[in-house]
Amino acid sequence: MTDHEVRSELVTLLFAGHETTATSLAWAFDLLLHHPEALDRLVTDLEEGGTEYLDATITETLRGQAGGRDRRWARTPASLDRDHTIPAGATACPNIYLAQRRPDLYEDPLRSVRTGSSASRPRRPGGFRSAAASGDAWGASFAASEMRIVIPEVLQAVTLRPGSPRPARIHREAVTFVPHDGARCVVTARTGGYQ
Repeated sequence: MTDHEVRSELVTLLFAGHETTATSLAWAFDLLLHHPEALDRLVTDLEEGGTEYLDATITETLRGQAGGRDRRWARTPASLDRDHTIPAGATACPNIYLAQRRPDLYEDPLRSVRTGSSASRPRRPGGFRSAAASGDAWGASFAASEMRIVIPEVLQAVTLRPGSPRPARIHREAVTFVPHDGARCVVTARTGGYQ
């Protein structure tokens, strides 16, 4: 790798390790707090020592709210198919937000915890953990690993209530889609862990 490529990889690692995790946690809590049936189910699963609903909630959060862009420059012309070519020197930015909403990859892709369509939405019909929903689909495995630690710790330590009656609107900040108001919530200390 050239010095420029090493620098680019390090910046990507730092960005993905911090921004993706913080944004994903904000979305997860905003979505859960506006759908108390899903939050109750998650807390119950965690109290019983389970992690399946936690993993499904994390996966659905990442799938539904992924919006970062990973910009690349074409060194040589690249053919996408017989009708589309990216010329050398052009910038290419995949749109992860749209890719995660493809109906050919996800059954009813716009339904999620966010839409309030079902208390069990993280368990998508046909099994949430399909090949299309693998960790590589959104490139946020580091964020998912941290979320598996942070979400149970937060839910064990505090009781959360939404800070507004409606879910946060999507706001684009740099290359990431973030909750417009920062996913505000009301926090109350909890004694004795899960209740």
